Amino acid sequence: MTKLNLNALCAAMLCTIAGAASAASSTVPPATEDIGQAAIDYNISVVRDTQMQIEAQARAKAEAEAQQAAEAQKAREAAENKARVERAKADRVRAEQNRAAAKAKAEKAAKLEKYEDEARQLELELRRLDVEARRAEVESSVADHKASAELARDRAQLELEKKRVEIERLKAQPAAE
Repeated sequence: MTKLNLNALCAAMLCTIAGAASAASSTVPPATEDIGQAAIDYNISVVRDTQMQIEAQARAKAEAEAQQAAEAQKAREAAENKARVERAKADRVRAEQNRAAAKAKAEKAAKLEKYEDEARQLELELRRLDVEARRAEVESSVADHKASAELARDRAQLELEKKRVEIERLKAQPAAE
C-alpha cells in the first residue's frame, strides 16, 4: 500500500474508533467507560505500530531500490568506460594500420619513381649509343667502335627491358604491400 492509502486507512479507523467511543460513552455506564477508553487506546497504538511497520518497510524498500539503482548506474558507467576504452584502442589500431599502409604506398611510389628515373637514364644512354653507332657507320675507319657501340646498345636495351618489366611488376602489385 502507498503511504497515502495507509494514512487514509488509519484516519478512517481512528474516526470509527472515536465514533464508537463517543457513542459508547453516552450509552455505557461510567464503570465500563474506562475499559472502552483502554480498548480505544490499545487499538490506536496497534494502528500506529502497524503504520510505523509499514512505513519502515516502505523506507527499507525505497533504500534497497535506491541502492540497486546506484549499483545499476555504476555498472552502466563501468560498461560505458570499458566501451570507450575499447573504441579508443580500436581507433589507435586503425590509425596505425592506416599509417603503415600510407608508408608502404609511399615506399612503393618512391621505388617506382626510382625505376622510372633509371629507365629514363637508360633511354638517354641508348640514344647516345645510337648516335655513336651512326657515327661509327659513317666513319669506315671506326668499325671496331661500331661493334662495341652495338654491343653496348644491346646491353642498354636489355637493361631497359628489365627495368620496364620491374616497373610493370610494381604497378601491378596491390597498394597495401
